[in-house]
Amino acid sequence: MAQRTATTRNRKGGRPSKGDRHLFQSRVPRDLAETVMDEAERLGLNYSDYIAAVLAAKHNFELPAHYNNTASDNTVQEAFPMQTAS
Repeated sequence: MAQRTATTRNRKGGRPSKGDRHLFQSRVPRDLAETVMDEAERLGLNYSDYIAAVLAAKHNFELPAHYNNTASDNTVQEAFPMQTAS
């Protein structure tokens, strides 16, 4: 049986790939983290895309077009109303 990987399986939904990216991890002061999270939410972005945009602006780097359309890619979802069992 052939091994399936993310690149070989059929895609049936989900968001499109954002391409080759690198994971950064950093610990920042809590107040700064809250400011970043608040601003990302205000702009309708997830934290990762917001931080990528800030870094790109600082270093005069042009991000791919899909970063400019992030606010409409379901990064913020409505709560689904559920009834509790009686």
